[in-house]
Amino acid sequence: MARKKKVEEAPQIQAEIVNQPITETIETNYMPYVMSVIISRAIPEIDGFKPSHISGRETSVST
Repeated sequence: MARKKKVEEAPQIQAEIVNQPITETIETNYMPYVMSVIISRAIPEIDGFKPSHISGRETSVST
């Protein structure tokens, strides 16, 4: 008969819950992320291509 494995309990984590308006949370957490995505993906580089187009351009060029 198989032995039962002992199940270890996860350690209890103490965390403080802070009431914060959703607009403040979005401004401090989401907006910096959105701006970095816009800058890194949407704005064309010096050569005129967006970063998402560069990988396709490199693979479609025949040698």
